[in-house]
Amino acid sequence: MKPTSVNVEVYRLTKLFRDLRVVGISNLADVELTNLDALLALWKQSGLHNTVAMVNTLKHVSAHGPFLSHDRLSLVPWPHRSAQQVAGWKQTNRENTTPRIPEEVMRPFLAAALFYVQIASGDLLAAQRELTRLKSELPTGRTRPGSVRQRLDAFIAGRRAEGRGLPSLPLQLFHNAPGAEIRDGVVQAPNLKMIQLLISSHGLHHYRQRIVAAGNELGWEVGGIPVTMSPWPATGKPWHPGLSRHTVFTEINHLRIACWVVIAYLSGMRDDETGRSCI
Repeated sequence: MKPTSVNVEVYRLTKLFRDLRVVGISNLADVELTNLDALLALWKQSGLHNTVAMVNTLKHVSAHGPFLSHDRLSLVPWPHRSAQQVAGWKQTNRENTTPRIPEEVMRPFLAAALFYVQIASGDLLAAQRELTRLKSELPTGRTRPGSVRQRLDAFIAGRRAEGRGLPSLPLQLFHNAPGAEIRDGVVQAPNLKMIQLLISSHGLHHYRQRIVAAGNELGWEVGGIPVTMSPWPATGKPWHPGLSRHTVFTEINHLRIACWVVIAYLSGMRDDETGRSCI
């Protein structure tokens, strides 16, 4: 409940108990179906909107029954019916007349949303689990002198042996690396937080110059979380160049949006569209 609506709710609750007494009821537990009919007739004298509001109030009192210690309703008022239906609100069941999104727009849009839901979701959840694992392996106490340098050197050597670059700063965080270049969409600056996770160590800011020198030698890579990305059907190439701490959360949000896109598409179909699909 919003603090600004407390006065309205108190008024409606007070009116509910006053109206219960009008129809001969002193305790919630004594309310029967005939009393509901009497209440509804009483509320309808004050108009449709008031009726809807009071029906909702009584439904809320019923829903909160398990938390009421002294008195509670022994029945569920108007189950499986909305307050609008109980009040007799006439709703028009007109066909959706909104123009359809053009096929040439909807087809790739829906295909991408379905890919996120059916395929990319597995990669993203795997990346989320891997990120959780990496975080859990970070040391909680002080590290042994020299161990950070040893781990960093071993990491750089491993990347050099694999012919790989170092994790770069996400493009969205480019402002954190003033003066850094962007080449082919890749920021030429290190993602220190990602590298810390990969070597299970803190305090890499002391070795920033060493990391930058190694990155300039080996190159820079997008991402860093060691999870394989599924191929995009149209190209056969990975659908994402690589996920980092920052981008995995961004892509999880994209996945939520994709879920809503699919739900909205399916629930918004007209009767003559239920038998066909855009893809």
